[in-house]
Amino acid sequence: MRRSNQIRYEKKALKELLSEIREIGYINDQQRYTLSKMYGERQKRALKAVEEGRVKKYVFKPSDRVVWIIVGTERDYQTIPSVNYCICDDFYFHVISHEVGLCYHLLAQMLAESLGNFELFTVHDQMYEPLMSEWRHVEVKKGKLPQDEIENVRKAIQTLLIQGEPSPINQLFEKVKQEGFDVFTPQHLSMILSSDPESRFECDNGVWSLSKPQHD
Repeated sequence: MRRSNQIRYEKKALKELLSEIREIGYINDQQRYTLSKMYGERQKRALKAVEEGRVKKYVFKPSDRVVWIIVGTERDYQTIPSVNYCICDDFYFHVISHEVGLCYHLLAQMLAESLGNFELFTVHDQMYEPLMSEWRHVEVKKGKLPQDEIENVRKAIQTLLIQGEPSPINQLFEKVKQEGFDVFTPQHLSMILSSDPESRFECDNGVWSLSKPQHD
């Protein structure tokens, strides 16, 4: 069975498994075994994150925007469950290439939500940008881009997507680099797009597109 087919099978099996976990309220031995067979070491790390209370759900009011955070050893990681997206390196190097189905952060979020075992924070909308900036901060030798340059990058990507087709982040990264923008890595570009305050962009299985009809 090709790996892409195997991942589709795993996603279907995981959906059924999460439904069972949600119904009984805990993870039994058989479910742990199944998770281990599908995700190996990632399953252990995901369960450990859940058990240690490192899965956080932030609900911003009054907008009702939701942000899921998994606290790691060196930094916090944001996941976007609706599109199976995470900002971690494992996602970029292994999930997007279909080598694996999920990073452990995504799996931890899914398990925590199914179990109802996560820390909930209700935060005012005025804290959204400061918190997002903190969560998405990327340590780079060149430092951080100024805010106006970040917006220029977003506008360039917006134009590329209007003129072309949805694209993976690596292709968009190469195009903006060719245009002379000082974006550091594909991960950095992804963070710029996903933290857009106007929510112009969305990612589905590693492919970026415009989230709503755009007008000139």
